[in-house]
Amino acid sequence: MGEGISNSTRSTMSTLLMLFVLGLAAGPMVVAADTSANSPNSKNWSAGLALGAGQRSNPLVAGDDIDLWWTLDFAWFGERWFFDNGDLGYLLKDHPLFTINWVARVNTERAFFSGISEGLFRGTEFGAGSPGLEVGEQQPVLDGDSTIRIPDRDYALETGLEILTNGLWGNLQGQVLADVSGVHNGYEAWLSYSADWIRGRLLVSPSVTLNWKSQRQNDYYYGVRAHEAQNGLSAYQASSGINAAAKLSAVYYLTERWRFFATANIEKINASAADSPLLKDDQIVSYFAGVHYAF
Repeated sequence: MGEGISNSTRSTMSTLLMLFVLGLAAGPMVVAADTSANSPNSKNWSAGLALGAGQRSNPLVAGDDIDLWWTLDFAWFGERWFFDNGDLGYLLKDHPLFTINWVARVNTERAFFSGISEGLFRGTEFGAGSPGLEVGEQQPVLDGDSTIRIPDRDYALETGLEILTNGLWGNLQGQVLADVSGVHNGYEAWLSYSADWIRGRLLVSPSVTLNWKSQRQNDYYYGVRAHEAQNGLSAYQASSGINAAAKLSAVYYLTERWRFFATANIEKINASAADSPLLKDDQIVSYFAGVHYAF
């Protein structure tokens, strides 16, 4: 039962519960099409490539929306170690009712500041798209002829615990993570619920997510330090807050390897971050539709 739960439970849920930040359903569709991990012929890895069209909004001032054309997903599961679309993990507890893992990942919020999509190797994210706002690039301020320089922000390595459980009622996944790279020295905790609706070859998966961000993390990405303040960009300190997201994904299996899918996600940014002079929008909207091939 050990590997069966860690593989099938985590694969199905992690790909169905996409964040933040931001997600494409290529990953979940790959897993959903596979047979149970308890099958003697089942693989301990999955990979897929999708081509299509979509877009992800950039909430930063003068940030360009990101056009989305493709996505790549990959997951591998060993006896205890696994890699699941950007998450490195280790199985700590395998219980019939739940699974507890240690996980490590790179926080991708910095991608908004570079305009580079963090979708590559993220089952929860979209693939590469057009470039947007570059770090340090001069951008026009909306209320005058002056220009502002968007502050630089770094990627952070975060690690913590993950719990997974599912049943006839649906799927539940949660993580508690801390920055161990010394970038923002903050924490975040998120909880997501999803359910699957299957009719023949059609799979529809709605999900909702709540993501709490500590004051240090929120302020690092969306605060404005005194030395960063300039004309059109006043100093600002963000406090902690909770982002809320809703997602709907649908996939239609054409063959064993080919499938058509579509997904849409809206994430409401917490009030403290939304009030930052760095942001022009208080939400992030993502959508994508395309054809996916499972290797």
